[in-house]
Amino acid sequence: MDQTWPWADSYSSLHRDAYTEVRTPRPPVFTIGCFRACRARVYHSLAKRKVEQGVRLYNKHKQQQAVKKWKSALKAIRKREDKFEVLGYLYQAYMDWGKYRSNNIFFY
Repeated sequence: MDQTWPWADSYSSLHRDAYTEVRTPRPPVFTIGCFRACRARVYHSLAKRKVEQGVRLYNKHKQQQAVKKWKSALKAIRKREDKFEVLGYLYQAYMDWGKYRSNNIFFY
């Protein structure tokens, strides 16, 4: 009769002075998935920072530098609502420049 015990995934090693329990390592798939999720969050926060920097530059009347920041942030942003916000900033900048027909950035 085979029984499965809750501690079946670990084994113990007894020493003279101390008792230590050694567990089997986690599968590497979990580690890679965690790394990807953390990396995505970091990239998204960096892109949001670029958007904020672009807004500050735009308010200082440095529209060309702001548009460069927003375009680079637009490539890194994955959430739709954040992309929509950046596209609104780009649209406003192009409208202020009077470049109504060169809004080809909106075909993303």
